[in-house]
Amino acid sequence: MKRTGWLFLLIFTLILSSCSSSNEESASDTTKTQDVTITLTQKETCEKLANIICDGDIQALQNDFTYLDEMGKAVKEKNFQTQIMSFSKSCGSVVSLQTPYAQSYQGNVAVFQPVITQKQKFNLQVTFAGDKIAGIFFRPYQLPEETMKMDGIKQKEMDLKIATGGNIKGYLCTPEKGDKFPVVILLGGSGPSDHNETIGNQKPFYELAKELGKQGIATYRFDKRTLENTFTQTDTIQQEYIEDALSAIQLMQQQKQIDKQRIYVLGHSQGGYILPRLNEQTKDIAGYIFMAAPSRPIEDSMVEQLTYLAKLDGKVDAEEQKQLDEAETVRKQIKQIASSKHDDTLYLGMTRAYLMDLATYDPVKTAEKIQVPVLLCQGLRDYQVTKTDLKRWQQAFAEKANWTIRTYATANHAMSKGSEQPSPKDYNQEAGLDVTFVKDIVQFIK
Repeated sequence: MKRTGWLFLLIFTLILSSCSSSNEESASDTTKTQDVTITLTQKETCEKLANIICDGDIQALQNDFTYLDEMGKAVKEKNFQTQIMSFSKSCGSVVSLQTPYAQSYQGNVAVFQPVITQKQKFNLQVTFAGDKIAGIFFRPYQLPEETMKMDGIKQKEMDLKIATGGNIKGYLCTPEKGDKFPVVILLGGSGPSDHNETIGNQKPFYELAKELGKQGIATYRFDKRTLENTFTQTDTIQQEYIEDALSAIQLMQQQKQIDKQRIYVLGHSQGGYILPRLNEQTKDIAGYIFMAAPSRPIEDSMVEQLTYLAKLDGKVDAEEQKQLDEAETVRKQIKQIASSKHDDTLYLGMTRAYLMDLATYDPVKTAEKIQVPVLLCQGLRDYQVTKTDLKRWQQAFAEKANWTIRTYATANHAMSKGSEQPSPKDYNQEAGLDVTFVKDIVQFIK
């Protein structure tokens, strides 16, 4: 695909570079992932790769490993080398390597090596096809699931079957005591987020599952389809969100311990943005929770976010201004997307089909059709979905009987507290959720 010339920023997530061979990402029909045993060779390869990448040793990266053909070509490309060097500078040297874990996927083995460096934590994902490296990815920091137990809560792995075939990983959490619980289905924000919605060192969906479980409320969270599956030229938010949300609703209706009349859906960031569209396709929801949901076109939020980050240090250098100018040009192109030619250009990381689907979508206007109770929650330290978005929601629904709107003075986009100027550094802190935010959800459901 041809990219417009800048590295775009997704609405809620910190972007980590990823590189893979075309072989790994060509299949859209994933098979069920399974935990597998890591071989000594795989373990040693991941450890060596982590150190080489953090040291920025491009020559060793190219020469010391055996790659599949496409991946071998990728590591020699200038763009790949630039990404590695940039990532290396953001990390510093490796401090420690945690216990790796692995899953089988589409006949390959994906090994996840948790890495702690001088400046940040991340997971290095190395995908092996036999004894060759098929892909290298930088993922949010994540320890094996078994190290993340929740006291007083049953966490059952319950994969979600997707429309393209196969499954994606999901977890149903229910309180250990009682039965017939209300359940909240959690929909993540933009980008390929995991079931915990890991953002740097924060895991808001894991924290939500834990805190709501303490209050007698079940949750179901699952990996976004795009975490392991190719997003095609013709896919839209129907494939990215709606299909899997509908499948999750159906799955919850089949569970004996779930009160089928009390199924709620929480959407965070872009997951909240699409809730009005979801509402048009189901009548089985008891209520919706909008968590830091944008109300404006995605391209406007992206450009606003890029501008905020460029000005964060008090000055805009020449390279940053160039990116801002390019972003503004692309935003104008998106506004005229209906008249654009049919090609494989990515606009701010999005395809023409994706943007065409959203061109006439207004989440606020579409939300007028929602008849069930709605809770809208917005942190006032959020630089990604801002007071401008909040104002649109308030103007439309502040007086509506079925809508409740709550704000949190010190909460950021992930609903964790802070006191300094909001920035991506917020996500380096291992902070829990705003207590009042959790209480409002509990009150809304109970």
